[in-house]
Amino acid sequence: MPRLTSLSGKILSTSGSAGSPGLWEGGDPTYTFLENADPSTGQGDDFGEGVAIAAGGEYAVVGAPDDIINGISCGSISIYNKSGGVWSKQATKLMTARSSGDGYGRPVAIDGGGNRIIATAFSDDITQDGSGSVTVTARSGSTWTNEAVLVADDPQIFGAFGFPSIDLNSDDGSYAIIGQQNWDNGPGGLGTSLRTGRVYVFVRSGTTWSLQQSFVSQNFTAREDGYFGSAVSVNPDATYLFVGAQGAGGANQVSFSGLGFIWTRSGSTWSQQDFFWPSDAVAGDDFGYSGSINDDGTYVAVGAPVKNNSEGAVYIFTRSGSTWSQQAKLTISGSLRLGHNVSINSDATLLAISDVSNASSVRGQVHIYKRQGTSWSLIRSLTQPVNEPDSDITSNNYGMAFQFNSSGNQLIVGAGTTDYPALSQNNVGAAYIYEVPSKD
Repeated sequence: MPRLTSLSGKILSTSGSAGSPGLWEGGDPTYTFLENADPSTGQGDDFGEGVAIAAGGEYAVVGAPDDIINGISCGSISIYNKSGGVWSKQATKLMTARSSGDGYGRPVAIDGGGNRIIATAFSDDITQDGSGSVTVTARSGSTWTNEAVLVADDPQIFGAFGFPSIDLNSDDGSYAIIGQQNWDNGPGGLGTSLRTGRVYVFVRSGTTWSLQQSFVSQNFTAREDGYFGSAVSVNPDATYLFVGAQGAGGANQVSFSGLGFIWTRSGSTWSQQDFFWPSDAVAGDDFGYSGSINDDGTYVAVGAPVKNNSEGAVYIFTRSGSTWSQQAKLTISGSLRLGHNVSINSDATLLAISDVSNASSVRGQVHIYKRQGTSWSLIRSLTQPVNEPDSDITSNNYGMAFQFNSSGNQLIVGAGTTDYPALSQNNVGAAYIYEVPSKD
């Protein structure tokens, strides 16, 4: 279990601010350091491999998918609450039924009021070997209990239901979107055809969850390793849904160039509105590896981390009516897998982008962009604070998982493979919640 310390630290700033100072453009943000409770015994916990923050900014969750509980490496999630300006841990939750290697806690998602959390156990053997499951955990006051376990209606061996992407609508946590990129449309499941991928939508009535609809891409065929569901992102009222398919053919059916899809809901029915790919798509871009949609479903940011020999790129698409078109392409010279993760705020004025490395050899950083009109400018870059903890910051996965709150004045960042060399403990993990004064 983690402990936390409130700190104020200097963050790596970049030039490129545009216009009047706004969020992230003024002084250094403060951050709260979320640490594995006992790093001396935290070997391999991977605390921070999954992170999420509520839209309202008062609750956050951190997953430790390899946390060892009573001798079983099954994973756990830690839940935090901000009260009186201070973050404190409210609970640590486990799966109701667990076994070694479940991987519970990667990924995770939370609703806007911090009332419900969903967390994947991608290797859970609940219905088939490695078929996977997603646990819903609900809050009453300050008490958290497991409310439901979601599984595929067509479970497959090693299907990894809920991996690598899940989301929960922020308005009321009544829609759970579950991606399963390994879903195989061949008879008998994985290994008999290709990983076409599938997305499942579960809906809540009171405390009861049921499958509303599941769907696959309408724009590539069974011959493709499409990985539909490699990324999912739903807007607050669950009327717009982005789905990535990093392995899809995209332009001219070029392998692994990738596709992005928009699905919309009318009542209880979901239908595909549009699909798109970058103007400069080529084989192996992995466009659709990550994605984030804004509140009114007019902007979506999509990562293509293998673009340009793994330098990476992020593309912004915007909606006019029911048609989506490319607005911008963001790149950084010398980056590595730029766009492995992305997060956009409610009004699409701020965008956070992951970058595995940088010129100073600090492994992992998060870049923050600001939008003015149709232009996007880099205004700040974050790296893991140097001596917090006493870690090997050349190998920490800092920024592989992160999320903005609704306004964008808070950002939670995971560093799941943070090492503690002084304690001879590797992959212990860490997480940070950054905050800047709200402009509201």
